Amino acid sequence: MRRTVERHYTEYVSARLPVLRRTAFLLCGDDHRADDLVQTAITA
Repeated sequence: MRRTVERHYTEYVSARLPVLRRTAFLLCGDDHRADDLVQTAITA
C-alpha cells in the first residue's frame, strides 16, 4: 500500500512541478529560491 501511495505522490508532483515552480517564483521572485521552496514543500 505504501509504495502505491508513494508512486502516486511522485507522479502527481512530477506532473505539477512546472506549476509549483512557477507559483513559488511568483512568491519569492528568484529561480533558485523558488526551487528550494518547492523542494521544501514536497519533502515536508
